[in-house]
Amino acid sequence: MPKLLLELRGAQIKGRQIPIDILGQSLIGLNKLLKHITMATERIPKKSGMKKKFFKSRQFYMARIEKGSAVVVLQTEPQTVLGEMADPVISLLHKVFDGFENIQLPEEEEAYKKIHDMFPKVDDRIRILNDYKFLWKIPDVEITIKSTDNAVKRRVELQHSYRNRISAWLNRELEKTPQIIKGIITRVKADGPRRYFTIFDEKNNHIECEFNRDLENKIIELFKVPIKLKGIITQIRTKRKVKEVLEIEKLDFIKITNSDYNALVTPIEFDLEFDTNLELWVAENEELGIRSAAESLDELREEIILMLDFMVDKYLIQKPTEKLSPKLQQAIDELKKVVDPSKRTIEDHWELIKSEK
Repeated sequence: MPKLLLELRGAQIKGRQIPIDILGQSLIGLNKLLKHITMATERIPKKSGMKKKFFKSRQFYMARIEKGSAVVVLQTEPQTVLGEMADPVISLLHKVFDGFENIQLPEEEEAYKKIHDMFPKVDDRIRILNDYKFLWKIPDVEITIKSTDNAVKRRVELQHSYRNRISAWLNRELEKTPQIIKGIITRVKADGPRRYFTIFDEKNNHIECEFNRDLENKIIELFKVPIKLKGIITQIRTKRKVKEVLEIEKLDFIKITNSDYNALVTPIEFDLEFDTNLELWVAENEELGIRSAAESLDELREEIILMLDFMVDKYLIQKPTEKLSPKLQQAIDELKKVVDPSKRTIEDHWELIKSEK
């Protein structure tokens, strides 16, 4: 079965003992890299059930930690289970190693061209370069990544001297490509020689944004409400900064579609707000009686989908016999207008079961 060996070395690592933060950063970074390379180079199914199956077939699991500096062994499902999916996993591993090796080519411009050719779409390139950088920047740790599978016998050691190269490439990409940021304005400084405001974004990062005087009234009007911003971003060390705001507007709602939840026959909009006291994103649909909260917009979307599936399972599939309140009955009637329970997939159901456990 396809395997990845993640060898970690450093003063804090002794035998099989790895600090949780180092192990967590390493696994999260590698998982993001695998996922984003897959998204950039393969055709992803649109239906949520097929999409989950697609990514599960390419999922690596931590099997054990071997002796040595600290060797974390990651593996996929056995090839007998993967079947025809084994080849795409092997192809994915080759792409990951190609990326590592191309970044560390002696000539920087040749290295950049190789990465550009591997990932021609700029948005994909930015995401993937950021993933490579995430692994490179783990402090006081040396990382070697190996594959011992017969089809992918490769090894790469991450040289710290190439970390700044990735940062320079990211700046090059970010400065010529407008990016979208969703978040909330938490601070505005309109006096003094430099005008800027701070956004607490959907990934829980604080991003500083410079702005011109003509945007001042609009920014003050949007203070502490959900917003969507389009701008030119630069990266200084580990911090992103918006050096030019191109567009900024209020973000009024979050939309859930059939690609998020198979049983939906028509999209649903949820009013969006940000609770500044609890620092939580909040979404509500009064007609369906659903109100969800989460720390990020991605988590909020997941919470909404789980709540939708709970209601479909309890009220449309199981069909309770107890008397319902008029308000709940009205919500169920609205749910029937937007959901077809027969299209609910087994993957949706198992996601609900896992959340309840």
